Amino acid sequence: MLNIKKAVNFIFDCEFRVLAVFSLFFLIGICFGSFYSCGISTSAEFSNSFIADNLFSLFIKNFLLLAAVFFLGYTVFGAPLIFFVIIYSGVSCGLFLGTVCTFYGFRGALVASICFYLFYLVNFISVVYISFSSLRLSIALYNVFKNNTRYVSPSVYSKPHAVKFLIFSLFTFLSCIYYVYIARGLTMHFL
Repeated sequence: MLNIKKAVNFIFDCEFRVLAVFSLFFLIGICFGSFYSCGISTSAEFSNSFIADNLFSLFIKNFLLLAAVFFLGYTVFGAPLIFFVIIYSGVSCGLFLGTVCTFYGFRGALVASICFYLFYLVNFISVVYISFSSLRLSIALYNVFKNNTRYVSPSVYSKPHAVKFLIFSLFTFLSCIYYVYIARGLTMHFL
């Protein structure tokens, strides 16, 4: 029988300091994206284009971001690039919120952030935990590359890394379903 506590510990295995650093980079991306979007001119079509994605295109965008982080774990130089992917994810979230705030005002930003909070939270969690797994694998590969034998072999991290990727891909797909069929409708109803 599957032990639920072991399964949750396996999926959400991350050190608090690394989680805090990833969260800081995500918040930096949100701030940059929000300030940038407030500086550009927006129209109704531009603002609605952020909300009007279909399920397939939305999932492909988020899946490709997750896959990029996943494959960076299999490279020796992947560790520093993971931080840029997290910043990019934060910038896209900030652009969305800033554009909605610019076009619909504070009420629109509040409604959008409440309706889309779960979507961005699940995607943020997915990217962070896959990033941590990729970071571990990338550092292990780097140590093998340097012939530093006192560290753990990369093969120890490879299989759990792939399993976590599949699990968080499923979470991302479910969040995309929530975005398209629930959050988008709620936002259009209140705006």
